[in-house]
Amino acid sequence: MFKWKSKEQGTQFVSIYETNITLNKPASTHFNHAYSVMLGVGNDGKKLGIKPLSKQEYQRGDIGEEMLYKISLRSSYARISNKSFVTHLAEKLGLDFETHTMYKFNAEWDDAEKVLVVDLHSLEEERHDR
Repeated sequence: MFKWKSKEQGTQFVSIYETNITLNKPASTHFNHAYSVMLGVGNDGKKLGIKPLSKQEYQRGDIGEEMLYKISLRSSYARISNKSFVTHLAEKLGLDFETHTMYKFNAEWDDAEKVLVVDLHSLEEERHDR
């Protein structure tokens, strides 16, 4: 069995900055029709889940407003700006934004769960030092 890839499907990365989470173009393609997203950290603390929600899912009203995060889509990336979530995540992971402006992680789309799964133990060496 093969998993066919289009030209648009490169390596999916998620970068965490002090105030936001940025998805590169290949990762952001799963969010083209997202109205908002949900963010969650796995019970083991090793994974971050980013789940796109359609406008219909958003408007159903069965997901609490405090669980919804705004996503901004651009042609080459997507961004979720929420400093309080990033601060919480940085504390769990030991990320220090005083010394590095950005941390980059690998991500994979989980088709069954319809969620982008970020491997929080896949820290890339490409960190931008201050």
